[in-house]
Amino acid sequence: MSQATFAFGVEPSRLEIKFREFHKDNPQVYVELRKLAFEWYRETRGQRPIGMACLYETLRFRIGIETNGKPYKLCNNHRAFYSRLLMIDEPQMVNIIRTKTQKEPCTL
Repeated sequence: MSQATFAFGVEPSRLEIKFREFHKDNPQVYVELRKLAFEWYRETRGQRPIGMACLYETLRFRIGIETNGKPYKLCNNHRAFYSRLLMIDEPQMVNIIRTKTQKEPCTL
């Protein structure tokens, strides 16, 4: 993820600030989520969507990833931000990753 790229005139939410801190300290989480998303993409030939919740739980189960700070802690509040970050970085994921409308603007 690039350095702070905030939308003009929009302050990031408290949740987004927490996500940015976590992502900076734990880049391995995004790397592994991206791998899982592409594995799904290849297996389904890009024809079936998937939710980040499924990818997140798969990450927890299969990888047992270690995070900095609290041991093995993947906060569910970060899922929406990982979804959007993945779609920004990998445009082919736009039609694969399912999202809901956010209540607060996202400045990613």
